[in-house]
Amino acid sequence: MERIGINDFRLYKGLSELSYSPDGKKLAFVARQSKENGKGYDANIYVYDIASKETKQITALGDSATYIWLDDNNLIFPGVRGDKKPGTTDFYKISLDGGEAKKLFTIPMPVMQIKKIDGENFAFVAKYDHNKERLAKMTPEQ
Repeated sequence: MERIGINDFRLYKGLSELSYSPDGKKLAFVARQSKENGKGYDANIYVYDIASKETKQITALGDSATYIWLDDNNLIFPGVRGDKKPGTTDFYKISLDGGEAKKLFTIPMPVMQIKKIDGENFAFVAKYDHNKERLAKMTPEQ
């Protein structure tokens, strides 16, 4: 039997953020794995289909540490795709059927947590900088 080396621990994945789809037919989760250089972790979203017993990787850039279900077939997650303004959080929608993640909206502050209120509204917890422009003064487009 071989001994486990210190670098072998890099190969393990830790699972978190488990949640069922609204219809209860799928289970999404985040898998974290140590980066090759040993500095930090990559985090990606996976979905397990209960009926087919298949697991599918949904994101692959390593920056998807959290998500919420938009509906039975779509997830929303914060991520960095392309240009990002400092101090903002971009949220993307991705279909379980495949395809690219599409930017859904941007919050003008670093978001720590988001919850779905209904089909079009979300509540979020964010770091607030009192030196920045106030949300109450922003237009709906902003």
